[in-house]
Amino acid sequence: MGLGKTVQAIAAVEILARHFAAERVLIVCPTSLKHQWEREIARFTERRATVIGGLRAVRQARYAQDDFCKITNYETLGRDLDLIQAWAPDVVIVDEAQRIKNWNTIAARALKQIDSPYAVVLTGTPLENRLEELISIVQFVDQHRLGPTWRLLDEHQQRDERGRVTGYRDLHRIGETLAPILLRRRKAEVLDQLPERVDNTLFMPMSQLQADHHEENRLTVARIVQRWRHTGFLSEKDQLRLHCSLQNMRMACNSSFLIDHETDDGYKADELLALLDDILSDPQAKVVVFSQWLRTHELIIRRLSRAAGSMSCSTAACRAKSVEHSSTVSTVIPPADCFSAPTPAASVSTCNTRRRW
Repeated sequence: MGLGKTVQAIAAVEILARHFAAERVLIVCPTSLKHQWEREIARFTERRATVIGGLRAVRQARYAQDDFCKITNYETLGRDLDLIQAWAPDVVIVDEAQRIKNWNTIAARALKQIDSPYAVVLTGTPLENRLEELISIVQFVDQHRLGPTWRLLDEHQQRDERGRVTGYRDLHRIGETLAPILLRRRKAEVLDQLPERVDNTLFMPMSQLQADHHEENRLTVARIVQRWRHTGFLSEKDQLRLHCSLQNMRMACNSSFLIDHETDDGYKADELLALLDDILSDPQAKVVVFSQWLRTHELIIRRLSRAAGSMSCSTAACRAKSVEHSSTVSTVIPPADCFSAPTPAASVSTCNTRRRW
């Protein structure tokens, strides 16, 4: 995020159009980003872009229009595959490509049936949990780059005596294989282009009910860990209980509502509202609130709905909700909980690749 993937892709398309006769560009992205892509294309080029949406007849008419660029979303790929193939794009740009990390999804299978001379894949997280995710993304760009999946996994996976994956080895070799088709930008490379960041950490005490929930789950964790140290083994049931208890301890720190779904005991949401009152005194101000837990968002929206004025709130996990205030608040759910204070930005990579250049 913020490392210039979008503008790099637009620049690449402009080069392909001017010097390699590319005339039709298809951009595939999440629904929430379609109009952002349209604005960025209008901002940096003089090309015309059409957002694909609506009923089948409307989408069909838009694919029939003579436009340089068409912007669609993952959910309609399978239904519109025949229209896309008939339009025959010269360039396909796939934004937030982790959406195709599972090769067996409808979107991934449909996308890999689109044949184009050039392809660009954009993602900040090319690899999240398993090596197979990277394989699925790279296959869209160059299906032979990593070789047979079975051989790649055999060369790089470490397994225990029961055949379970316990780790990976020689991953630098994969990096060397991908180097010709991979453009990666790290945070350190763009820090001097970003405004100075200010982190303010606020420590909030837990209420008694929060502390009770926290302690109850802590004791469960302690018992499981003690048994693990004694036997050297954890059953799948104990692993699940350990994971759930640790999650419950984290959720209890936000509010008791995340645990029992009935009470609303905790100070974080109220403290956040006090901060927002100050920040949103500027009518042009916008705020992004990060939390792993959707119910934390519900608590925030519930409080904002009681505020005066008119405010627009949306989350990455549910439909936009209209509540009262005079500014805009967008809440999104990232991999880590950053509700009470920002965490240091992680190193993020972009995977910009070309096919049959």
